[in-house]
Amino acid sequence: MANYIYAVKGNEIYVNLFTNNETEFNLSKAKVKLKQETNYPWDGNIKFSVTTTVKNHGYVLKIRYPGWAHNEAIPSNLYSLLENPNEEKRIVILTVNGKVTPLKLDKGYIVINRKWNTNSI
Repeated sequence: MANYIYAVKGNEIYVNLFTNNETEFNLSKAKVKLKQETNYPWDGNIKFSVTTTVKNHGYVLKIRYPGWAHNEAIPSNLYSLLENPNEEKRIVILTVNGKVTPLKLDKGYIVINRKWNTNSI
């Protein structure tokens, strides 16, 4: 299963699955350590911690935008999830280092393109 959690292409790290883990990538002259902490699927809170060997290292983190977060059963408009009036509306909030950040979506992924430092969250 470990090979399905992440994918790397150039300076992009794709997060495909949500599970507690820690891994390391070699990206353009820097080692990047990524730690994922979550209680998923019991709640939707997912925390990523970044450690890098190069200060202000620029790369892209692409996190899969799960269908349930936007009422989509499968990637199409054929089916949708039934709304439960007793359930809170699902809202995705992205924070980077404690600051709310607007969601940028591309082909089913939340895109975070920035210069990372050690201890970025």
